[in-house]
Amino acid sequence: MRTRTMVSVGAAAVGLVATALAAAPVASAAPAASTAVQCETNFVCLYYHSSDYATSHGGNYGAVMETAANISDFKDWYFYKSAYGSDGAGLSVKNHAAYVTNWHPTKTYRVYYNSGYSCAYACQDIHGASSADLNSQLKNNDASGKFL
Repeated sequence: MRTRTMVSVGAAAVGLVATALAAAPVASAAPAASTAVQCETNFVCLYYHSSDYATSHGGNYGAVMETAANISDFKDWYFYKSAYGSDGAGLSVKNHAAYVTNWHPTKTYRVYYNSGYSCAYACQDIHGASSADLNSQLKNNDASGKFL
């Protein structure tokens, strides 16, 4: 008798769960176009691909990381799909950037080879309202960046 009661209660619970799941709304992903990041005034954007790559691949600069902050270590910052491509999306920016666009009209943005804004080995300035490929020492070897 006790076994029959437990089986009945178990069957009823499974039925309730199945009914709840069938009635639950289905989650949908946002359209890809609405998730693409584009740079804005006073921000700097680091891209996954260089301008040389983009020129030979239909303008595909790949994924982007946009910031208006000084970042002492890019390791916890990630690339997101951009209006110019998604190659590199989800990767850490640290040691993966190739191109920088500085949308600040007057401030220079400096990219450093080392974390902690150390220019002991290499660094590169991207002047306000300009863009540049990272030099051979910094391309895919970037670790930090800040506005000067």
